[in-house]
Amino acid sequence: MMGATSAIGWVVQGVLVGSVAVALAALWRSKTSFDLKAAALAVGTVMVVPYIFLYDLVILAVAMAFLLRACGEAGPTQGEMRALALAARHFSFGEGSNGICGHTGDRAHDRAASRVHAGADQLRAPADMKPV
Repeated sequence: MMGATSAIGWVVQGVLVGSVAVALAALWRSKTSFDLKAAALAVGTVMVVPYIFLYDLVILAVAMAFLLRACGEAGPTQGEMRALALAARHFSFGEGSNGICGHTGDRAHDRAASRVHAGADQLRAPADMKPV
């Protein structure tokens, strides 16, 4: 609890919820694409929950899907696809003991995880892709 009282924790949580609500309202009133608005809403939902568990992070896949769709329509900028692949890799299979899921002990699953890890490390933008 970082040494603070629960009242201070709830005040900080309230400030965070208010800040996220204002930011999302401003974003949704802007001319930003729907895909970016939806991704921000999914991330904002995770940010305002006072208690979060591992299974609550599944909603971040929705945010990633909207970001991928936005990249497909406008064309990805250099590094966007690599960043999304690395995020998917981290949340799907983990980074050893530091990852969210880590290794399961199931040899088939661990082999598949190793292949995904190796593939994400080799991910490069196509040679003909121009930065936006």
